[in-house]
Amino acid sequence: MKTTQNAIKPGKTTIYIAFDDHDEIIGFAAYDIVRKKKGLFGPMGVSSQNRIKGVGFSLLHHCLRDI
Repeated sequence: MKTTQNAIKPGKTTIYIAFDDHDEIIGFAAYDIVRKKKGLFGPMGVSSQNRIKGVGFSLLHHCLRDI
């Protein structure tokens, strides 16, 4: 929970959340939240039924762009 709180802070949110067409969360990726260290990617997760659809790829690349 504390790690997630580090990702949602005023002025800069460092987590991306992917939703499906029904507004259900299907994946997430974060950066700069583990031990509050800059340049670290993760954690990340994608639901098993969405793992071959490019969701993880998109989440990863959004985070890398921001890092």
